[in-house]
Amino acid sequence: MNILKNNITDYNDSKSYVCCELKILSWKITDLIAYDFNVRVPTETSIEFTNLMTLVYKELTQRVYNILNTFDNKAISIDQGTIKEDTKLQRRMSYIKLLNEAGDKKLANFLLEKFSQTYADNSSWHFCKFLYDIETLKFDSALEYAKKPVREVYHRAHFYTELAGIYLKYIQFKRNEKHFNEALSYLIEILNEFSIQFPLELEPWILLHCIYKQCGYLPGIEYTRLKYENLVSQHYWDFPNIPYSRFSIYNDVYVQFYTKKGQLLFIIVKHFLWLGTYIFADIVFDAISDECTPAEKYMFKSTIKILTDDLTDDYTLQSFDNDKSMKILVAFTNGNMAYYRGDISKALSYYHRILDSKDNENQCLKLGLLRYANFRYNENKLLDAIKAYEKYLFFGTGAFVAYYGLGKAMYMLKRLPEAEGHFANATNYPLHVPDIWAYLALINLRLGRMENALKLWKYAHVNENHTISKEILTELEALDHKMLNLFI
Repeated sequence: MNILKNNITDYNDSKSYVCCELKILSWKITDLIAYDFNVRVPTETSIEFTNLMTLVYKELTQRVYNILNTFDNKAISIDQGTIKEDTKLQRRMSYIKLLNEAGDKKLANFLLEKFSQTYADNSSWHFCKFLYDIETLKFDSALEYAKKPVREVYHRAHFYTELAGIYLKYIQFKRNEKHFNEALSYLIEILNEFSIQFPLELEPWILLHCIYKQCGYLPGIEYTRLKYENLVSQHYWDFPNIPYSRFSIYNDVYVQFYTKKGQLLFIIVKHFLWLGTYIFADIVFDAISDECTPAEKYMFKSTIKILTDDLTDDYTLQSFDNDKSMKILVAFTNGNMAYYRGDISKALSYYHRILDSKDNENQCLKLGLLRYANFRYNENKLLDAIKAYEKYLFFGTGAFVAYYGLGKAMYMLKRLPEAEGHFANATNYPLHVPDIWAYLALINLRLGRMENALKLWKYAHVNENHTISKEILTELEALDHKMLNLFI
């Protein structure tokens, strides 16, 4: 577990640490084996113990040999390259989601198009796009994926694809229901069928339990509770590796539950959040929300309302001045609601509070910083934008977008050496973004480095299908015409 917690995926990442962990593990296994055999074959003298060790060696070596022979070598080998590629894929999709939420649609769409070509035949990528379609309420394209035969669906995601499909059907039914709670009755019916199809899965039983609890239907509450409680001890938690959900981008606050029921049900809540099935997550959360602080509950419910397009005018903003640990996070949530309602000035005033906070741990705050920085840049308030981009760097992940933004802001302020440094940092990531190289070409051109500028401009046009943005072309046209002719 320590190896997993420290995110060590390659032996060469930390040889000494891995060797130490393996040695400790071997000691524990040896103790376990010794105990097992000594119970079955008690010994009293050193001679008897030596004979027992001979028996252990003979039995275990043959048993291990037989087990290994039952597996194909390919099945038991870990392809580290595949693991790293999957991690890269997840990070890229997470990044696209963050850029979209921050309002940088152009860069987000550019990356989505680029990676959709890169991963055209990758089932994991198509599954991630399916989940993103659910999150962004693009139900038609999501349903197309859900209708695919099982063999075409991401191999670890069959159950979750079916579950997400139920969510899509429920939402569509709810939008067209003619009688009160008609959609809820439909949901209960298909969940009962689903629980028969997947009898060992916890999610459908717990969701049914929480629905029955909301309805006050005691027989259903007790029956489903017995079902999921009997499954817990034998349940194998296996969730596919997927990108951050939109919920995590808005709210990644760690919520502590102290009862066993709260801890179990919150795992299911997180599963539903990861899938983008936010209404299901909300139903289960209601069953354990009494264990949360008022601020935690407010943040959760507010985020769900934003993501399900259900933030009505009568839903009021709140503050929890007594809960100092949540003060910045609540302000960030209020900023998100103001942003959703189109009150940008109010949203930016909330986001501005992040700049003066010392919280660099909650990654969701990056969304507020990016929104603030992007709007200030577009308003030509470049020093404010720079301050937000620099604060973003303290969070330690996803620095590419901050370096890119800093480069543009410094360029507009004519601070060319600083702009060049930030754009250069942005090129350290495995992404070819033509605009970055075009900006570097412009900077070199302005600094009189003609040969470098030509090379950089050429590299910006490596892919003929990707165009340079208009603001860069406008900057290029503003240069001396003699210089421009040579450059072109």
